[in-house]
Amino acid sequence: MGSIIQGKSFPTEKRKAFLRAFEQVPQRVIWKWEGENMSGKIDSILLKSWAPQRDILDHPNVKVFISHGGFLGTTEALYSGVPIIGIPMFGDQKVNIRQVEKGGYGVTLPYNQITEDTVLAALRKVLKDKSFKKRAEQVARLFQDRPMPPLDTAIYWIEHAIRHGGGAHLKPASLDLYWWQYVLLDVIFVLLLIPILIFLFIRYFIRYMASTYYQATYGVDEKKRN
Repeated sequence: MGSIIQGKSFPTEKRKAFLRAFEQVPQRVIWKWEGENMSGKIDSILLKSWAPQRDILDHPNVKVFISHGGFLGTTEALYSGVPIIGIPMFGDQKVNIRQVEKGGYGVTLPYNQITEDTVLAALRKVLKDKSFKKRAEQVARLFQDRPMPPLDTAIYWIEHAIRHGGGAHLKPASLDLYWWQYVLLDVIFVLLLIPILIFLFIRYFIRYMASTYYQATYGVDEKKRN
């Protein structure tokens, strides 16, 4: 569950739900766990306080990644073509996992709905439905299809900026805007002003027409009548 949320902080009943669910699938499990022992641990689970996540996700035998949905972990899983079971907790995690589910390369497992049945259902859904793996691999190919590796790209643009005196031409135009322009307050003001002016015009027009009607019909000024 990442470096911030520790596995051993999981309530006992939720941890047992995962253990019972893992017992019912044939795959082995690598579980990030801060400690040497886990009560009720089964033989198919390997406990690690730290593991090279990037290397593990790149292994061809990895079938699914259970994660809280942090940006880095989600990106690494998709780069490696691994489907995700997301348990979002806070921050951008809900948005990330919502995108994963919308993209068809993972499912959401809400934290407050964790039971043996829901964990097992999520595992079986992702493991048996090959569309999740297929879609994750499609996204991985998109990630990896670039003219040069990411490190070479970074080196190129750093050297490019050095060659051209700091790369002033690369700076976004937003740096030269006032804060109220950056947050579009001027645009919002105009958008609000237009309907207000339309409302005032219609109000004035109706009052003018009513006044004209009363003058023509009764010879009475509507304003004086009121």
